[in-house]
Amino acid sequence: MNIVEQIAPHRPSVHTPVPGIDLPRGERPLRVAVVGPHIASADALAHAVTRLAAEYGVGGRAVAGEEERGSLAVLVEVPSPFRDRPGATEREILDFIQKAAEHAPDIVLLDYGWTVHLPRQMYVTSERQALRRLSYRALLIAAGGNTDINTRKGDATAPAIYPEVLAVGPIDADGRLQSYAEWTPELSKPDIFMQDELIGTALEGALAKYRPQSVQLIGGSSFAALHAVGAAILAWSTLPDLSPDELRDLLRRASRPIEMRSTRQPLALTVQAAVAEARREVVKRDLKEGPSSLQTLSAISGLDLRLVNQSLNALVAGGEVRRLTRGRLERYELRQG
Repeated sequence: MNIVEQIAPHRPSVHTPVPGIDLPRGERPLRVAVVGPHIASADALAHAVTRLAAEYGVGGRAVAGEEERGSLAVLVEVPSPFRDRPGATEREILDFIQKAAEHAPDIVLLDYGWTVHLPRQMYVTSERQALRRLSYRALLIAAGGNTDINTRKGDATAPAIYPEVLAVGPIDADGRLQSYAEWTPELSKPDIFMQDELIGTALEGALAKYRPQSVQLIGGSSFAALHAVGAAILAWSTLPDLSPDELRDLLRRASRPIEMRSTRQPLALTVQAAVAEARREVVKRDLKEGPSSLQTLSAISGLDLRLVNQSLNALVAGGEVRRLTRGRLERYELRQG
C-alpha cells in the first residue's frame, strides 16, 4: 500500500445517494449490508434483529430498505453471487463488493467462502484489495469456514482468513469448537467463535425456508456469523462513535478463551457478553468526568438503573472501579493506573 492509500484510502464511488451518508453514527441508523443463501430477506433479518435488541434491552428497531428516523439499524439486501449455486467468478465477487459499498455500510456480512492454501494465496487477490478499501469504513464479518473430509492441511477459507475481516467460527451450546470448525492457530483465525444454533433464538426468523425435499442446514460458521452481526449491531448502537477496528477490539475483549492444547487459544463470544462490554465502556467513559452516583450515571448514560448497576458491579469486581461509601450518597470512581 502506498503512502497516499494510507492517508486517504480510496472509497468506492456511490452511484445512488445514500440518505444521511455524511451524518456520523449515532445521528443515523447503522447501515448493514446482508448477503448469503441462508437469509430469507433483509426484512426478515430486520424483524429478527428487532427481537434480539428487545431481548437484550437495547432500544429501537431495525428496518429494511430505507432509513427511518430513530431506528436502530437499516438492513440492505445485496444479491449474493453464491445464491443458488456453489461457485462464483472473481469478477462476480468484485461486483458484489462494489454493490455492497454503494450502500455506504457500517457492517457487511460476507456469507460466502472459497478455499485458499496458506500462506501464498491469501495476500495476492483482487478480492482482498477491494475488501481492504471497504474495511476503512465498515466492519466486515465473514463465516469462518467449515472443514470436511476433503480439507487438506494448510487449507483455509477466504475471505475469512484476511486480516481485514472479522472471521467467526462455530461453537456448540457448551462453548466447545464444533467438530467441523476451521481453526488456524498460527493466525488466530477465526478471530472469534459464536454458537451456531439459530433455532429457538431471536435470529431464527431471519432464515430462509428450505424446500421439504432439501437438506435443512442446522449449523456451521454461516449461522455463527449471523450471531456476530447481531452482537455487532447491538454493541455499536450502544457506542456509535467507535471505529470499525475499535468495535472489533471490543468484541474480542468481550470474548473468553476456549481451552485447547495450543499456545494460542480461540475466543468464544456471546451476544450478551458483547452488549455487557459495551455498557461497561459507557459507564467507564462517564466516570472519567469524576465520581458519580448510580442515579447520576443512569441519567448521563441513558442506561436503565438496573443495567448501570450490573455494569458497576462487574467493574468493581474486576478492580476497574472503586465504590465510595463515605457520605450520604454512595458514589463510584475509576481506579487510577
